[in-house]
Amino acid sequence: DEYKTKKLVLRKIEAGDYWIGGPETGNIYSAPNSYHKVTFGKDFYVSIFDVTAAQYAKVVDNTTSTSILPQVNVSWNTIRGSAGPAATPTFGFMGILNSKTNLIGFDLPTRSMWEVAARAGDTAMYPGGDDTANLGTYAWWTGNSGNVLHNVGTRTPNAWGLYDMIGNVWLPMRDVHNTADLATLQTDGLKPITTGTAGTIIVTSGSYRDGGIRYRYSARYNHGASGAWTNVGLRCAFVEQ
Repeated sequence: DEYKTKKLVLRKIEAGDYWIGGPETGNIYSAPNSYHKVTFGKDFYVSIFDVTAAQYAKVVDNTTSTSILPQVNVSWNTIRGSAGPAATPTFGFMGILNSKTNLIGFDLPTRSMWEVAARAGDTAMYPGGDDTANLGTYAWWTGNSGNVLHNVGTRTPNAWGLYDMIGNVWLPMRDVHNTADLATLQTDGLKPITTGTAGTIIVTSGSYRDGGIRYRYSARYNHGASGAWTNVGLRCAFVEQ
């Protein structure tokens, strides 16, 4: 379990054009995300697991923990040290991680980075198909979680070897929440959305205690930047600066 406690492993996703969004019309939970192309001018990296309590403790407090539950109860402001979405974090979890590794480029993923990584080439609405029949193979959700949080990496990974991209905990994105179609907001997948509803950010993936449409790849929701919840975690991304 050292890759869930002492080390942080990320998967490289190559630069290029990717298609994301869904065939659904109108809002996908809170905002539209029609089928569209998104471009990445650089390779980027996404952590294989959600950040665990053990990893968080090692980075922030330099203490030892064996908990491989997702770290929860930390706000977007705490994770990023209140840096604006277009700024590189110098405080908070991501700022400390940048400082300790001397690699300026760790941050939360943008919404488009997350969806490309979550889909891993999948064109269905949900992991496993266009309904939730097979969702439990890939995700902890209301259909199988028992309404409790689960250890990371205990469901089947996606085609790129990434675990828990859907379910278990909501994942905050780097972006400000905006109710316009993602297809018009973020054609450059590396650039965060900086305009929208003041004080709110995008969360995605659904959690262990949610159901239905929240687990679609194309769904997103709004969350207060200062809010911390028991079903909201975090995931690392990295873009070389």
